[in-house]
Amino acid sequence: MRANNQEITLTLDMAWDLCLNQQWDWIKAEKEAGSLLSVEGLKRQWCRENGFEDIDYNCFFCEYDNQFRPGGCVNCPGRLVDSKFFCGNEEYSYINRHFKFHAKLVELNNIRLGPKDLGQKNREYLMRAKKKQLTLDEAWDLCLEQWDWIKAQKKAGSKLSTKKLKDQWCEENGHGDVEKNCFFCEYNSLFDCSSCDNCPGRLVDSKFFCGNEEYSYINRHFKFHAKLVELNKIRLGLKKNSEEPYAC
Repeated sequence: MRANNQEITLTLDMAWDLCLNQQWDWIKAEKEAGSLLSVEGLKRQWCRENGFEDIDYNCFFCEYDNQFRPGGCVNCPGRLVDSKFFCGNEEYSYINRHFKFHAKLVELNNIRLGPKDLGQKNREYLMRAKKKQLTLDEAWDLCLEQWDWIKAQKKAGSKLSTKKLKDQWCEENGHGDVEKNCFFCEYNSLFDCSSCDNCPGRLVDSKFFCGNEEYSYINRHFKFHAKLVELNKIRLGLKKNSEEPYAC
């Protein structure tokens, strides 16, 4: 995404601010003033007049979603607050129900910004928004850091299980609320799927499985660590030679 000829990384708060407080407040005002331009035309005009380029569908929600392996609107900021949110919903479609769509954005924004006692939707949002801070590179760095430590503990003769060592490492390093205390699982959980399709290891090798008997993380600690090192070397080579995170 570019703004005034500068590359910008769009954060979740920025997506909400640009979409609601700026673009859609302006679109609402234009429609109230009698504008006959389509919403798509107004979105393009707003982006052009405010120096924004390369915005997915000229929509900051779509642009944010596009940062996380595009497709499915799983990471649409509106859907992170309400999993049933859909911009084309007939009740408040952005295309032809402009005022209702604006009102829906305001409603969702109030939920996301409100105190936790507003209810389960807000608690889920806060939890998931917090998880958004984990990038693919961070997942690799943290997982390898954790497993370097586990390998050292096992070499030193630790009798603790892998699970307990993972728990201990997370606790000692201030990482709370991590999915299964595994940073690969944590990253995969961002995509709301029960499968491991977005496991960072599987993004490098589609056959990777942490419970594989040859290198199971449960009882083949050194082989599992070696497997992580092997995959990381592959991914860094792929990343170096491709504009995409991975070429596989």
